[in-house]
Amino acid sequence: MAILAVFIRKTRTGRYTCAIGGSENAALLSGVNVKRVKVAAYMAAGALSAVAGLLVTARLHSAQPGAGSGYELDSIAAAATGVTPLRCSE
Repeated sequence: MAILAVFIRKTRTGRYTCAIGGSENAALLSGVNVKRVKVAAYMAAGALSAVAGLLVTARLHSAQPGAGSGYELDSIAAAATGVTPLRCSE
């Protein structure tokens, strides 16, 4: 979380991501290459999802389709308790 917070607040790509999240049209008019930043954001999300899937598979010692059943509430609880940032600037 600390690494991601530093990334969002201190890097150009992080600021561009927040700008696109606020208003894609305004970011485009400000000179942000919206397509490139969106592709980079989706690639990072995909890579982090793959790592999370590997960790869950290792934790459960199983790669069965129903192996992660029951972890939905954990995901919702993590997002609701503040792990997911609701805004970029503070």
